[in-house]
Amino acid sequence: MIKTSNLTFRYKDKEAPLLKDVTLTWQGPGIFEIAGVSGSGKTTFIHLLNGIIPHVYSGEREGYVEVNGIDPWNVPMRETSRQVSTILQNFEFQLFRNLVEEEVNLNDPLAQKLNVTRLRGRRIRELSAGEKQRVLILKNLQRKKDIILFDEPFSSLDPWGRKELMEIIREIDGLVVISSHAFRFPDSVKYVIHERRFVRPEGDFKEYGVLVSPYDFQLPKTSPDGVPPILSLIDIHFSYGKRKVLEGVNLNLYPGHITGISGANGAGKTTLATLIAGFLKPQKGKIFFRNKEVKKPLAGKHVGMVFQNPYAQIFGFRIKDELEINPALRDNLKILGLNFDEGAKILRLSRGELMRLAIAAGSFHDVIIFDEPTGGLDYLSLEHFVGFLEHLKKSGKAILILSHDLEFLDSVSDRRMMFKGGKLI
Repeated sequence: MIKTSNLTFRYKDKEAPLLKDVTLTWQGPGIFEIAGVSGSGKTTFIHLLNGIIPHVYSGEREGYVEVNGIDPWNVPMRETSRQVSTILQNFEFQLFRNLVEEEVNLNDPLAQKLNVTRLRGRRIRELSAGEKQRVLILKNLQRKKDIILFDEPFSSLDPWGRKELMEIIREIDGLVVISSHAFRFPDSVKYVIHERRFVRPEGDFKEYGVLVSPYDFQLPKTSPDGVPPILSLIDIHFSYGKRKVLEGVNLNLYPGHITGISGANGAGKTTLATLIAGFLKPQKGKIFFRNKEVKKPLAGKHVGMVFQNPYAQIFGFRIKDELEINPALRDNLKILGLNFDEGAKILRLSRGELMRLAIAAGSFHDVIIFDEPTGGLDYLSLEHFVGFLEHLKKSGKAILILSHDLEFLDSVSDRRMMFKGGKLI
């Protein structure tokens, strides 16, 4: 059981509370979904339930929290973890071993359901983000706790992985809490965090930042006819050991043009991006930038890359540190709907806010690659991102978007492609 009474929480460096007067009682088995705009307090609430607050992040709390009879605020985290399993949205922080089979039991039927058995023998660091997320989900489900907290569990999963996870969650005989930007279970108990309080949503869910299909935005399509490509990949091959990832990939990226690419977890999308940036070298084939063969990495000079893990590319401690590095960042932040306190700590931002900051910081080059940029974005943030993409198109940027959100790709891309069997089709 999860029970709160008049729960109010404020981070020490903030004047106003992030959550206020939260009173609820959740009894399992059942699915409870929480949505809301980026930065509304969803992850903070999860951290209050699992003890990360106050034992990792500090703040001031009023009111009462009970999780299976204990108050996570007053006991060591190890005691709370005996009652609760948590799948964090920063899933890289919860995987510590070298090989997949060292993290999870691959003989468990759940491993087959989550399509993790195929990863036997693979190194964790070589997995795609979606594959890592599958491993982490399996790891926590195998702990068999009464309460399972999911923080953005679908963010890096392909459509097939989302379907598999939803089927597994429906079979869990316990209390399941899901923090996300979309409601996925028709029979769940639904809340949104709106103006610091938990409310039951009514009317148009999009007003609360909930992702609801169909999307209301659509960028006009443009054609690159007669315009030479900025960047060309010709017959690119790449393998990790004996595992072939890219086989004979050909791709042209044009100015003022958006190319959208989808594909299953592990299909090669991020590998393609890192090859273009120059973090990896093709084992066969050539890359050309403005008709000249590429000999040195393009990243940072001609190619901007926004990683699916925004923590990998933001280096300042506070917002003002990033603005001192690049004052032009202010204009991008404004288009993306971000109005930060320049003294705000970057690591205190929500993942959605941090992703938009990374998008703003990584969009100053001729070619821009967005790797799963919609992960952690609520509907309102997604609308701002679409407006930003339109701005980049008009300024002549060549844009490559790698994403599992097929509806988003269809809405913004001038050309759609997908990976299948190592090839782009």
